[in-house]
Amino acid sequence: MRGLHFAIVDEADSVLVDEARTPLILSAELPGERAPEIFDMALSIAGDLRQHTDFTLVARERRGVLLPAGAAVLERLSDRGAPWNQIAERERLIGLA
Repeated sequence: MRGLHFAIVDEADSVLVDEARTPLILSAELPGERAPEIFDMALSIAGDLRQHTDFTLVARERRGVLLPAGAAVLERLSDRGAPWNQIAERERLIGLA
């Protein structure tokens, strides 16, 4: 019979998280998380916006900037309830889309 084998691991979090090739992801579903349909809707709306009319792209920063015409399009969504009735949140969702 072989002898006993053991190891003492100091700072196990470093081994599991920092040094891992695929990092250990600790997560849980939060109550009140957004339904996937909201993101699908944001993607659809963003696809309907027209460049140079509703938004412009800032290439160096890799982001879009909403123009007044685009803000007016999003304003019409405010009657659809949360998150569309919150200016900052609907602009964030469209920006991500």
